[in-house]
Amino acid sequence: MTRTLPKLNQENFPGVSWDSLPDELLLGIFSCLYLPELLNISSVYKRWCHLAFDEFLWQTVDLVGRNLYPDVVGRLLSRGVVAFCCPQSFMDQPLVEHFSPFRLQHLDLSSSVINVSTLYGLLSHCCKLQNLSLGRPPAFRSHCQ
Repeated sequence: MTRTLPKLNQENFPGVSWDSLPDELLLGIFSCLYLPELLNISSVYKRWCHLAFDEFLWQTVDLVGRNLYPDVVGRLLSRGVVAFCCPQSFMDQPLVEHFSPFRLQHLDLSSSVINVSTLYGLLSHCCKLQNLSLGRPPAFRSHCQ
């Protein structure tokens, strides 16, 4: 015996649709997502893609222990990131010369592998930088949480 399930549509589930939610509410919901989830939802709808890359959601980026490919750091920081944390990471040469100055104020590269020229190139675009961590000071991690 085969059971037919009712078709899921607006009539079966009356209420508010995702399309009717204001951008501010969706941004609040999206702010609770981790970076991989945020990137996944950006492919659902064009509107969600636009919202997923809103500056509001990119104030703080935490990439602990990641290997960052060329140009990734520059593209991330150009989104308006204020606090960028990637301790214990390997950072390849970010091609930051193609970007305007970053809004970055807090940069945590504790125990990361990064060569001097890459660090210099990155810092040359960070005119608003207030905190730089290359060691392990516990007070700085509060900016990344």
